[in-house]
Amino acid sequence: MGKTKNISPDSYQNYLIELFIANQKKILAQLERMERQQAERFDRLEAFVGMSEHEKNKPIFYTTEEVMKILGLSRNTLLNYRKLGIITPLKLRNTIRYTMDDINKLKAYINKTA
Repeated sequence: MGKTKNISPDSYQNYLIELFIANQKKILAQLERMERQQAERFDRLEAFVGMSEHEKNKPIFYTTEEVMKILGLSRNTLLNYRKLGIITPLKLRNTIRYTMDDINKLKAYINKTA
């Protein structure tokens, strides 16, 4: 038969207390993360509600063609900006999509270098 280690009741009680405290810390960390996520979602909702109807109807993601038209760039120029790391578009399924932040970064970069 296997040997078992005898521990004192005090040691076992200390172990249980430490285990309880560790679990409480994990739970508190999860609650804090959930509260942050909830606050972020609420902020996004508040921002959306505060938008005008025109802003609400704007697309969230823009295609390459739309960005080319907005900024007056060629496809190759836009690709070069991507390769340089000035913008980092999203790949959704098989298409590349740009956010308004990407477009604003590009505008700022173009204005800075011009």
